[in-house]
Amino acid sequence: MRLASLALLGIFASCGAARADNDVQGVWLTEGGKAHVRIAPCGGDMCGTVAHVFANPAGDGARDSHNPDPKLRSRPVVGVQVLTHFKPEDGAWTGGHVYDPEEGKSYTGSLQVQPNGMLKLTACLSILCQSELWRRVK
Repeated sequence: MRLASLALLGIFASCGAARADNDVQGVWLTEGGKAHVRIAPCGGDMCGTVAHVFANPAGDGARDSHNPDPKLRSRPVVGVQVLTHFKPEDGAWTGGHVYDPEEGKSYTGSLQVQPNGMLKLTACLSILCQSELWRRVK
């Protein structure tokens, strides 16, 4: 009986560890330290919203000035959803879209927490991909 209890405890512990390793929820500091992005559930997916902008070399008051939609170019970047529609798949979050307000462009993307706790964000345009590492703040 004790052996069965230990086996079940091991199974539950490993399930919890797997979930924690894939836990992208929280606030992340973007590569280069430019912004905080808050990742949280949105519907059945995972999404990320700009929570804070640290530096604004363009001097535009951190506006979404490069947005392809002229009507959105005056909106503040804080509050803009930059990660949308990410779904869990094989230890990562895939099938999502990444919006880069610095360029006003959107990409397909994936998110994966690395063994060192960093979040690897990969954004792709066709077959060309680029990755960044974000650090968890909260």
